[in-house]
Amino acid sequence: MIEKTILQKLSEELAHDVASMENDIYELAGEKINLSSPNQLGNILFGKLSLPGSAGRGANRSVVNFNEDFGRFFC
Repeated sequence: MIEKTILQKLSEELAHDVASMENDIYELAGEKINLSSPNQLGNILFGKLSLPGSAGRGANRSVVNFNEDFGRFFC
């Protein structure tokens, strides 16, 4: 049986964790960006922070580069 109170508590904890991580990202980026935008992420990661790889052309290209270049760090 699923306990609604347990799920609510987990939801609140996860929301707090996500908000904290978002703030960390904004601080590292030096600006508030749309974290759902591959173009903005590519500009920050490969442009402003000069991480290896490139933002390439188009929204999907920066996601592909990110996965290829940095996926190994998250596995």
